[in-house]
Amino acid sequence: MPSSKQGYATVPGVGTVAFTWDRIAQLIDAFGVEFDTKISTAARNSDVATLAAIVAIGNGDMTADEVMQASPPIQPTTEALITALNYAFHGTAGAPQLADENPTIAARLLTSLVRRFR
Repeated sequence: MPSSKQGYATVPGVGTVAFTWDRIAQLIDAFGVEFDTKISTAARNSDVATLAAIVAIGNGDMTADEVMQASPPIQPTTEALITALNYAFHGTAGAPQLADENPTIAARLLTSLVRRFR
């Protein structure tokens, strides 16, 4: 399992998900470089097959079929994915805040992943 320094989140009934560089590469292989858009679309449309595949990649110990069998609740699963991806990209549970000199960019970065998952 990735260390707490890499950040992880818990999916109820499944366990932890964490997106190391290797797992991000797996996301790109599975969903293309626009994987974040596909993840947000899956979350918005309750596309459980795609969400299961993403959780399986983030978990590393389960297959997508096993995630489907575990049937974790969709909203907490989506929130766990957002948290784990924010850790992978920003090192924190949320996107970083920028200096006040450019609040537009700061606001965009703070909501970038959240907006993609809605």
